[in-house]
Amino acid sequence: MRLESGIRVVEAGESNLSLQSAFVLGLKELYRPTFSYRFGLLWLLLDPFLTAAIYGFLLIVVRGNFQGWSVLLGVLTLMSMNRPISSNVTGKLTIEPFPLMHTPTRPILVSKFVTSGIQSLLVGLTGSAAIYILADSPISLFIHLPMVCLLLSFFGVSIGLLISPISGVFKDIEKFVSYALLAGFFLQAVLYEYSMTTGLHRDVLSIIPHTLGVEWVRSIVSGVEFPFSFAHSSKVIAFWLLICIYGISRINRARWRLTTWD
Repeated sequence: MRLESGIRVVEAGESNLSLQSAFVLGLKELYRPTFSYRFGLLWLLLDPFLTAAIYGFLLIVVRGNFQGWSVLLGVLTLMSMNRPISSNVTGKLTIEPFPLMHTPTRPILVSKFVTSGIQSLLVGLTGSAAIYILADSPISLFIHLPMVCLLLSFFGVSIGLLISPISGVFKDIEKFVSYALLAGFFLQAVLYEYSMTTGLHRDVLSIIPHTLGVEWVRSIVSGVEFPFSFAHSSKVIAFWLLICIYGISRINRARWRLTTWD
């Protein structure tokens, strides 16, 4: 009995250490790209702030009014989802040292979610500040937009990881995904609101997580009614969560199959 208890304690300690290491790894992946710049970590704040500022300025100039906040919301929320998809589709699951048991899958997954999560929260906060200036939005925007960006980044990472094993074998998938994400900028509710769509386009948009997220935040800013029912939103989120869970659950098997250890 004492031996079994000792084993459980050791396993629990290794699990906690694994999660702590994953969190640290995620932070390193977040600020590592800034090391070669003079401003260093300051770019973690400057990148989303400048993105929001540039889009906001261009929209005001082009449209001649302050309604550009709606398009800005579409851009920032789509960015929170598309960036993790793109980075994880092109990421290689087989670059970790061998044997794979020395680099368990769970810390790697946690590090990816930590990196994308922090980036999306920064995008949400800086975007909230920009929209708060452009529009007469409620202070609650500083809660809703970061949370929506965080949820969309979770979907983005999961979808990217789901596609990644396929792109490891069929590299052309990366090209198809990049063009699909580019097309999504024009086809999704970014440059226009969901209420402006009709027919099949409207039906497809209604089952995409980004549409629910951006329209929720738009309803917060404008004070209009959210266009989707609670039942519909729950079904859509549950459906995509199942896809994400399925993709994540197969990552460990995919890592082994993509190496010579299979």
